[in-house]
Amino acid sequence: MSGLDQVATLAPGSADAQRGEAFLSLALGHWDNALRQVKASLAQDPLRVVSFYGLAEIQLRRGHLPEAEAAMRRGLDIRPTYAWGHWLLGMVLLARGDRDAALLEMQQVTADDGRQSGLAMAYYTLGRRADSDAALALLLKEHGNDSAYTISNVYAFRGQSDEAMHWLERAYAQKDSGVVYVKVEQPLRSLEKDLRFKAFLRKMNLPE
Repeated sequence: MSGLDQVATLAPGSADAQRGEAFLSLALGHWDNALRQVKASLAQDPLRVVSFYGLAEIQLRRGHLPEAEAAMRRGLDIRPTYAWGHWLLGMVLLARGDRDAALLEMQQVTADDGRQSGLAMAYYTLGRRADSDAALALLLKEHGNDSAYTISNVYAFRGQSDEAMHWLERAYAQKDSGVVYVKVEQPLRSLEKDLRFKAFLRKMNLPE
C-alpha cells in the first residue's frame, strides 16, 4: 500500500489525502480532477501553502493564468519564503507576457538551482541572451549533478530540444523526483510534438 493509500484509508476525505490525490491527478494530466481535489483540500486547510502551489500549477497548465497568479500570490502572502513559490509565480508572469515582473520574481527564489533556472528563462524572454547563457552556465556548473530535470526545463524553454531531451533522459536515469511532473511543466510543452518526448511519456507510463 502506498503512502497516499494509507492516508486515504486512515483519514478518508482529509485535506492531506485530497491534496495527495490532487498532485497525483496533476502528474497524470487529469486537470479537472486535480482542480476539484486541491480545492477540496484548501476548503479544509486554507493556510497550506503547498496546496496553493498545486492550485497555481493546475491553473497554469489549464491556461487560466489570472487564477494561477492569484493562487500563487496567496501562497506567498502566507509564506513569502516558500521554496519555488516565486519561481512558479515567475513562470505564470512569463506566460502572461509580463517579463520584467517575472524577472523580479525569479530574483527572489530561495532555491539556488531554481533561481538560476528562473533567471535563465526570464533573461531569455527579455532578449538578454548573454545573461541567460551565464545563468544557465552557473546552473550547469553548480547543479549539473543534481538538477538534471531543472536543467531540461531551461533548455526546453529556450527551444533547444536536443539538449532538453538529453537532460530529461539523464534525470530519468538519476531517478530525479521531478520527472513525475513531466506532463505538467510549462517549459516542457515545447516538446509535446517531439517523437522523443512522446516515447519518454510512454516510458513513464503517462498518457499523451
